[in-house]
Amino acid sequence: MRSLRVRFDSLGPARRRGSCVLALGAALALLAAPAAAWAQDSVREGDRVRVTVPNARRVPVRFEGTLESVHPDTIGIASPAGLRLYARPTVLRWEKGEMRRPAFQNMLLGAIAGAFVAGAITFYAHPGDDQAGLRAMFATAPGALAGLAIGAVIPGLVWRDAEPPR
Repeated sequence: MRSLRVRFDSLGPARRRGSCVLALGAALALLAAPAAAWAQDSVREGDRVRVTVPNARRVPVRFEGTLESVHPDTIGIASPAGLRLYARPTVLRWEKGEMRRPAFQNMLLGAIAGAFVAGAITFYAHPGDDQAGLRAMFATAPGALAGLAIGAVIPGLVWRDAEPPR
């Protein structure tokens, strides 16, 4: 019975060289990344934050809002429910909300992608048909509407771990 295991020497010199070059390129890309990309942001007053604090039963609970005030022993977070004050040592986790893209851009990108996908599927579903281009043209409108709806649902706010305010 023959073994299905592939030995490294059976790959040949060109394959081994390509694998080594790929691994070396990935290592250099990781080392060349800026240090700021690895570091966490510190939150400041006015930032959109989400904090995790224990409630009266010691169960961690998340609260979202805008960081309004920072004092040595307390922080104030404004939310639609009002201003909430928390003791700084009780905060278990800090997260900072960052806008990835405005909702309009998400909707526009979704509409373009939906129109392209619907048109391409319709065009290639009927090879050799004289009317394939016309069918694809009429399929782009429903595809664009579906992509528009999906783009509207995609959140524009992303939560990232952050350092406590100084």
